[in-house]
Amino acid sequence: MRVVAYMRASTEEQRLTNGVQLETIKAWCAEGGHTLSASFTDTISTREPFEKRPALGELLAYVHQHDVDRVVYVRRDRLTRDPVQGFVIEKLLRDDGCEVHDLSGVGNGDSPADEMIRGIMDVVNKYERAVTSMRTKAILAAKKARGERIGGVPYGFKSVAGKLQVDEDEQHVIEVVASLRNEMELTYDEVIVQLNIDGITNRKGKSFSKSSLCEMMKAHNKREEEEWDGILAL
Repeated sequence: MRVVAYMRASTEEQRLTNGVQLETIKAWCAEGGHTLSASFTDTISTREPFEKRPALGELLAYVHQHDVDRVVYVRRDRLTRDPVQGFVIEKLLRDDGCEVHDLSGVGNGDSPADEMIRGIMDVVNKYERAVTSMRTKAILAAKKARGERIGGVPYGFKSVAGKLQVDEDEQHVIEVVASLRNEMELTYDEVIVQLNIDGITNRKGKSFSKSSLCEMMKAHNKREEEEWDGILAL
């Protein structure tokens, strides 16, 4: 049987990474003697429409152009959480002679009962997503009402009793990076090398990445611009 794999990263379950999903599907193919023709990976919510899920669009186009028997995923909510979206996806695949296969073993097949089970799963997944969203909003609203910090703690600060305070050690690192960039005109790769030589690490005790340094400098430059705007406005 010729199959293609579909994976989607999970923000709720960090252990269910795209890599884990792909390896699970590969193992299933090897055990059953199936041919994995292609794999497609999205890193966006299943709530998004088709046009915002590029890998899903590529998968549907691939199935339309090739002879594929099954689209395989490790669990239904990796493919969709929406009943209407699920129906449309399956209809497009079925028109090309392809069926879906859930490695969790629920709702596989093309009988009316199987279709009903998949539809029920989509409704339940949509309900669970709505409940999670409602609870998250309630928690954030309660924190905001108490004056607590919402979101992550930016580099250069620390959270004390739910409120931001300046972290002097991290502020020093920011000044070092700014000096290496602005005064010595080093590239980010060169800055990383210098930080490693000086034994300066990130919060996890590891080497800084280029992207983290870019974000650090963007925030630093923005704060400096806001300070200058405040001074000029006096």
